[in-house]
Amino acid sequence: MDPIIKVTTHISHNEPLIFERSQPGRAGFSLPALDVDETTLDEIIPPEFQRDDDLAGMPEVSEVDVVRHFTRMST
Repeated sequence: MDPIIKVTTHISHNEPLIFERSQPGRAGFSLPALDVDETTLDEIIPPEFQRDDDLAGMPEVSEVDVVRHFTRMST
């Protein structure tokens, strides 16, 4: 069995938080086009149970940034 080779040879104790990497307008996901009829949120979830804020405090980072961040955190 071949040994596991890490991407980097050192541990970075200075890895910024994912929230510090956030930049407005970035999205960490992409969705395919709908193949069913669109339904409004109000038809699915009553307004009194919906959040007031759209992003719920989530960082705005690209999908690649998310994967790279957590890969670095795991090494």
